[in-house]
Amino acid sequence: MFYGDKFRWFVGTAIDNRDPLKLGRILIRIRGLHGTAAQIPNSKLPWAAVILPTTEPGVSGLGLNPNVLPGATVIGYFIDGNASQSPIIWGTIPKIEETVSASIRGSTGPAFSDYMFDTPLEQADLTGADNTEKAFNYFIDKGFSPEQAAGIVGNLMQESGININPTIVAAGEGSLGIAQWNPAAGRLDALKDFASRTRRSHLSLETQLDFIIFELNTKPYLGLSELKATDTIREATIVFQDKFERPNAAYAATETRIRNAEIVFGQFE
Repeated sequence: MFYGDKFRWFVGTAIDNRDPLKLGRILIRIRGLHGTAAQIPNSKLPWAAVILPTTEPGVSGLGLNPNVLPGATVIGYFIDGNASQSPIIWGTIPKIEETVSASIRGSTGPAFSDYMFDTPLEQADLTGADNTEKAFNYFIDKGFSPEQAAGIVGNLMQESGININPTIVAAGEGSLGIAQWNPAAGRLDALKDFASRTRRSHLSLETQLDFIIFELNTKPYLGLSELKATDTIREATIVFQDKFERPNAAYAATETRIRNAEIVFGQFE
């Protein structure tokens, strides 16, 4: 199909940008076609090429790679028409365009509107028997490796209980949720603002999982690049602990976090 007589377009979610062929392709989950991760696992999803501007060479492997992050909403079409096996991405779709204070985006981070996330009507159902499994599946669906997802969830278990609890509040300091966002540092207010702007409760599990992705993607100092570079459960757990959670060293319980992560990996990977 090269003449446009069988044009089929789609909207989807970027899952992974680590193209094994190094061609800048994006792993995508297409809405209305691929369902949830429980129905069609990431390993069965298609890699979509990305349209680049004509300022890029386009031959011999030359040119810049696209900068589509996991979680972004993309729009595209199938270059092979009704066969629908060769998706092409022509752009991303920002959902919310509002200005927020520096306390929300960080002094050097992007504005809130720079992050693309699903509105309540477009959220996928979390899959799993309990919150721990749901969280693990969620991070896998966002493009993290099983080791990295386990490292994140192992930390969340230490912060909010074995079956991670989005409503738990720490006595005294008032930190709340699965990652224990601290009011003194402004992160709890940021979570509440995120929930308000997406018209959701800040006490829901999915809102808090989405906010973790939001923080990782908009605040580089929270360690997304370092986390993505890890290969082992231990490395992933320690990076997320040190960069994202940043607990008091005297109470970090690092080995407990690692054991939690190993249990999660063994149960759900």
